[in-house]
Amino acid sequence: MATSDKYTLVNKTINYNYSVSTALPYQGKIIVSAENKNNDRNKWTGGNYLDLYSTDNTFKDLDKFGSNLMTDLDDNAPTFSPDGKTMYYTSVNPDGVNAGGIKTKNMRIMSSRLDGTKWEKAQPLSFNGNAFSSAHPTVNASGNLLVFSSNRSGGKGGMDLYYCTRQGEGWSEPVNMSSINTYGSEVFPVFNGDELVFSSNGLPGLGGLDLFKSKVSDNKFGVPENLKAPLNSSYDDFSLISTDGMQTGYLSTCRNGNPLEDDVMYFSKNGVTPVADVPPVVTKAGSKGLKVTVKDKYTGIPLPYVTVTVKDSKGNVVQQGLSDENGLVVVDEIDCEDLKIQGTLNDVTTSIAKVTKEDCEKAGPYI
Repeated sequence: MATSDKYTLVNKTINYNYSVSTALPYQGKIIVSAENKNNDRNKWTGGNYLDLYSTDNTFKDLDKFGSNLMTDLDDNAPTFSPDGKTMYYTSVNPDGVNAGGIKTKNMRIMSSRLDGTKWEKAQPLSFNGNAFSSAHPTVNASGNLLVFSSNRSGGKGGMDLYYCTRQGEGWSEPVNMSSINTYGSEVFPVFNGDELVFSSNGLPGLGGLDLFKSKVSDNKFGVPENLKAPLNSSYDDFSLISTDGMQTGYLSTCRNGNPLEDDVMYFSKNGVTPVADVPPVVTKAGSKGLKVTVKDKYTGIPLPYVTVTVKDSKGNVVQQGLSDENGLVVVDEIDCEDLKIQGTLNDVTTSIAKVTKEDCEKAGPYI
């Protein structure tokens, strides 16, 4: 655990002896990129190729995600449309090119639509190319702006950031974000509200890739601001996501021991009350369902990234989900019975909220 005057960081993937990175909340779960031990080894990194996995905020188990889309090479760094029905992610382009007698395979961005519970066959975006890489997509909350990293010709340095605007069912031609890019590399952009967080080794920092943020307004990007320590270190720090204005969130880093292995770290702003003894609040609205809000005990601020577990009177888990940026978990259908509801964050549990069968029967469509 790392602590400073401003933030406390906890390594959530310390129990894995391989890379786990790019944590992204999605529909009550967290999607990560992790080495697939059943894949071949990447000749460039020495580790196994990356696939997408689903987990919760304990990071105890990694379950395959979008397995029908995964290839034998790297598939990683996803982002989702606002409705959660389109996924964009980075994959290796199978059409390699010869560069100086060496066959090189670049990266490209793929998209897939969710059909029920299965992802449809992925398609490459139109601005990909065999001779260069396009990677690390992120889509803003309105779904009309896509930012990614690329080393295509015409850029300033290694990997530059580019943006596209939505045009019908597709995207415009990429525009170089020259106000941000340097002669180094800018990678792993992530939209956090009206700010874009990205990593750079070309801007002044602590070493390696440092995290920066830029204000976004009308497709214009403000002067980058270094996020400083402890969010940054002398190692590579990247892929930061926060849904509550930088009160809490996740970032990826290789600062923990082996610099060839990435970890996901949870950060929380000091002064934010720990989740211990904060009972979930069961709220009523107008099928029987359940709406649970987890709030800070003293400030009343909603708490995201809390795993909320609902158990029946026998202790069986009947539902489990991750609270969103409003601290809310919604269960659309649940049987009317005695229920116990509890939240967990960083191995600390809340007190237990109880719902009786009578409460359920008296309530409207939601309890």
